[in-house]
Amino acid sequence: MSILRNKLVLFICVSVLALSFTTQSSAQQCETLIWSDEFEGPTLNADNWTYEIGNGQDGWGTGQLDYATNRIENVRIEDGKLILELRKENYAGYQYTSGRLVSYQKQAFQYGRIEARIKGVDTQGLGFAFWMLGEDYETVWWPKCGEIDIMENTGGDPSFNIGTAHFQESWGHHYDQGSYTLPSGKFADNFHTFALEWTPEHLKWYIDDVNYHTFDISEPINGYRPFNRPFFIILSVGVGGSYSGNPDESTILPMQATIDYVRVYQGAFSAAVEGESKVLEGDTNITYSIDTPGATSYQWTVPEEATITSGQGTHTINVDWGTLGGDVQVVTTGSCGDYTYSLPVEVETQHSSNNLALNKPVFASSQENASYAAAYCVDGDESTRWASSWNEPESIYVDLQDTYDINQVILKWQYARASAYEIQVSDDASNWNTIYTETSGDGETDDISLNGNGRYVRVLCNQRNTEWGFSLFELEVYGNLPTAIKTIKEETILLYPNPAKNSVTIEDLNHVLNEINVFNSTGQAVQKVEIHSPVQIIPLNDLPAGMYFVECSGPKKSIIKSLLITD
Repeated sequence: MSILRNKLVLFICVSVLALSFTTQSSAQQCETLIWSDEFEGPTLNADNWTYEIGNGQDGWGTGQLDYATNRIENVRIEDGKLILELRKENYAGYQYTSGRLVSYQKQAFQYGRIEARIKGVDTQGLGFAFWMLGEDYETVWWPKCGEIDIMENTGGDPSFNIGTAHFQESWGHHYDQGSYTLPSGKFADNFHTFALEWTPEHLKWYIDDVNYHTFDISEPINGYRPFNRPFFIILSVGVGGSYSGNPDESTILPMQATIDYVRVYQGAFSAAVEGESKVLEGDTNITYSIDTPGATSYQWTVPEEATITSGQGTHTINVDWGTLGGDVQVVTTGSCGDYTYSLPVEVETQHSSNNLALNKPVFASSQENASYAAAYCVDGDESTRWASSWNEPESIYVDLQDTYDINQVILKWQYARASAYEIQVSDDASNWNTIYTETSGDGETDDISLNGNGRYVRVLCNQRNTEWGFSLFELEVYGNLPTAIKTIKEETILLYPNPAKNSVTIEDLNHVLNEINVFNSTGQAVQKVEIHSPVQIIPLNDLPAGMYFVECSGPKKSIIKSLLITD
């Protein structure tokens, strides 16, 4: 009996060991560490982190009282751990110092398990945060870039943590939030593991492997997906502000937050369909793929009117599109489990012609500064934009350099948009005819079908949705050139040198010009010259350096050329 029992015990032990080995092998295959900082070197790894120095705008946006430095007193590595230290001291005009690190433009991630082992801060008025921002925050602004707070710990409530997703709603900032309280003790007493599981379908927050909050991100929010883009990591401590509250007589300084490691894992749970999320109707041979470990079969589906032309049953397909958008979806099965992945695809209408406004002369009633000049909203680059001064109304108009029958205007707004505006056309940039009126614009992209005729197209912005000015990434105009119109061909008018300093030469190859007008970037006429020769030198009359537009006019038509004047 005892021999049989011993054999049975041995069999169970071997079976459990084999099962354990199989489970570990499967876990290793299905979840892979793709990046980490273990803080084992003598100094901070410059390939991973950048110091943020100063107090930011409005105390890093929350009214903090500290000044972040790159000194070892505030940021250092000790015994294989990162130390961020808060101190009470007079420095750079502030009474407190701190440390703040970002992985911006060095390490960014989209989907995965983002995890850190951390010991937090204690006492009133102090705070620590382990969080992430969208990598495009400098171009689309907060909150449209998205923010994910994995750990927000304050000394005033040292056993309490919140996990938050910030994003843009139609009216502005919105958030989804959960919280967790330690069963006993404080986050400053011992290390705890804080993690975010991020997939195309959800955000899940964990503390010590306890899932305390989940946010569904499978559907667009106000027409866009704030969490399907790369994010970078931030580690920061602070004094005071809207979340931590101000320090008082109970506050203990110096105070440290300690980070043992930061790690990022990816695997089958965080895989995503790769491919174009915006296509034109009728586009063909558009590729979509999925890279997920352990998968042995793939079953793809596409929206109505779209056709899978090749690749069904494999990890990559090609699709011909019709007129309807929807999800490109794949169901995978394999050793890591069964998963369903989706990519929403928007089908855009084919434009009847090229964008007539692209790189054409454009004039605005104002600009916030030179970084947001009017020309940036017709440059075809959605990372640049025009921003007006903080007033209303404001306007911007483009010179199409010929008269067109206009049938479509596309406005790609930044968050600070016009909630009420008019689209107008003109033949002389003085007398305007309104062909479209909007009184409740909700932002993002306005794709407008309309009918009008003119050389100039203006967006008259009547009402702001924020305290800031109006801000437009792109102004696009589509239409057709009436066949009866005769125009000066641009290649027959030469302007050189460009850039210029003291003078510029106009060469009229077909002898059709009779007048030159020079406008600054806001549309103000600064110089007028009559043309009496096919080659004429135009003095620039000590005009300040900057971008100008030179209107070359003949009896019936004119063209406008850009001119850069240098110091």
